[in-house]
Amino acid sequence: MYLTEDIIGAASRIVYGRKGDIVEVLRNDIDLAFVMNKGIRFFVRYEKLSEEKISPDTQSPEESTGKVQRSRTKKRR
Repeated sequence: MYLTEDIIGAASRIVYGRKGDIVEVLRNDIDLAFVMNKGIRFFVRYEKLSEEKISPDTQSPEESTGKVQRSRTKKRR
């Protein structure tokens, strides 16, 4: 299976896979598939997978994999 778009973590901003990457489906759920790409395992919706080969974009944006800035620094009571 191929990814039809870039898969990036919403909060962590970790890049799990790029458009056109080949992924191995490990498990099928109701609306998600548990896949592996280059040793990284993650869930992805079936709409973002394709059986046909997808060519990657030449202008893929690079996401920062640094730490996420937290707005609250003090401990809550």
